[in-house]
Amino acid sequence: MEALLRIPFWIPLVLLLLIISLALGIHFDLIQFESVVGPYLLTHWMGWIGVGFLAVSVPAYSILKRFVKLRSKALLPAHIFGNILAFGLITIHFAQRLRFPDFDTGFLMYLMLSGLILTGMIKRFWYLPRINGILNYLHPGLALSLALTVPFHIARNLGLL
Repeated sequence: MEALLRIPFWIPLVLLLLIISLALGIHFDLIQFESVVGPYLLTHWMGWIGVGFLAVSVPAYSILKRFVKLRSKALLPAHIFGNILAFGLITIHFAQRLRFPDFDTGFLMYLMLSGLILTGMIKRFWYLPRINGILNYLHPGLALSLALTVPFHIARNLGLL
């Protein structure tokens, strides 16, 4: 069990590189993700699943870590890989939407999400005393900012705003 809790840096890094490669392939039409499922494109559903996962898992991780007193080390692998998976789904959505650029809330949210992944990786895999103090505020601040922006993005793109 202890070996499962120690995640080597290269595993999340390889996953992120695969996600970026997939996104580039989608953006440059090397990979087709044009399927329609119900009233929306498959990539929209993927984005919604990714955001839905983040909306449930990030607060759950925070609550369990602080109030239920579960060992943070036991929760961390699920937090890392779950959020990388959600990032991958949202990246596919974002890469497909970049063909029709509309740099508003979606672009802003993707920057925040990328910042979350970057700050999370730095916090987990590198201990940099001068930077980690800042990241202890920046990482949750980005998560909260993202959570507050998502409803406006969805409402705007569904024509409700």
